[in-house]
Amino acid sequence: MEVPVSLRISGATFLVALALITFLTNIFCIYAILRNLNLRYSLTNIFLVNLFSIGLMISFTVIPTTVGNLVVNGSIFSQSWCDVMGFLNSLFTFQNMFAACLISGERYLSIAHPMFHAAYLTKGRVTLVLILSWIAAIVIAFPPLVGWSEFVFQPGRFQCFYATSTLFVHKTYVITVFFLCFLAPATFSLCMYIGIFRVARNIQTRVCPIPVRRSAIPAISGISQSANTKENHVTKVVPFVGILTNTHSLSTILIGYKLQHIKVSKAIKTLLLIASVFFTFLTPEFVVELWLVTHESAVNYPTLVPLLLFYISFVMNPLLYGYLNRPIRQEVLIIIKEVYNKLRCYQKGEENLSCEREDFYEFLERTTEPFSTTRTLRITTNDTL
Repeated sequence: MEVPVSLRISGATFLVALALITFLTNIFCIYAILRNLNLRYSLTNIFLVNLFSIGLMISFTVIPTTVGNLVVNGSIFSQSWCDVMGFLNSLFTFQNMFAACLISGERYLSIAHPMFHAAYLTKGRVTLVLILSWIAAIVIAFPPLVGWSEFVFQPGRFQCFYATSTLFVHKTYVITVFFLCFLAPATFSLCMYIGIFRVARNIQTRVCPIPVRRSAIPAISGISQSANTKENHVTKVVPFVGILTNTHSLSTILIGYKLQHIKVSKAIKTLLLIASVFFTFLTPEFVVELWLVTHESAVNYPTLVPLLLFYISFVMNPLLYGYLNRPIRQEVLIIIKEVYNKLRCYQKGEENLSCEREDFYEFLERTTEPFSTTRTLRITTNDTL
């Protein structure tokens, strides 16, 4: 399929910029998590590092080969290298779906069942789950190398991928991939996000108890002795309805309830955004593949647009899961500031020694950070939701 030169050049330029942005956004998030003790020991961030690593590997393996194929309007590899790149492309595609699925499950457990999450979800078990997910992705991506389907160069997407023709052996593999690597993870993630949404809605609609001054509560029952008759009798039981005794308590309650409402509303919006991006950028890729194996006239159908949406999802992952997380965002800003200062000092020359020095407060912050008790108490806190 012949593509105009201008379109190929513009597409290659866009992919180069996309690869660079994907590399930078993912590497900053990974470095921010690994260098910060508080972030490094969070179980949620272990799943995030796994997801960001996939985008990082995509940025310097799969996308550059697509750029080369697009420039020459064909394959730049032999069949052996096409098998390797097709396997890596399939592996990263499947593992990306599994990683997003695991993140949704971990967040549901941390919010809906925090006791179970704290008791049974350890670092060793999380590592084991991630290893098993990679093994599952390898097992599913391996059959085209041994005869069940095959890796071929697809002109419509300018890369090597598993075949999407209407042959029975190709059709069965694509349908299997659709159910195992898209429909099952997407259904699981959707159920998890619905569960998180219900928990957040319950928190938002929960009635806030109104505290009452203790002096305003009358006695429910009691024994009193008359001074004249010397007889014991029970005082009358008076039903009590909580009434605020001052306007300050009312304003404090309203402000607290409003802040809680804003926090939960923000969490719900974040969940809806993540779910929308998940289905918007990942669904077209698998749906188009399923459509190709069921229509004989669609063999050379251009599938570059769904592929570009799929590549953009690797930029959206660090933006949604990383930069919307306040601790990660703050750490990334610190890294960017440090890089900027080093570049500025490098431009000034080595004679400006003040750029390389750190002041006393920076020294204290750097040396006392791992031993701070306030930081260790917040290790399991999830600030994203």
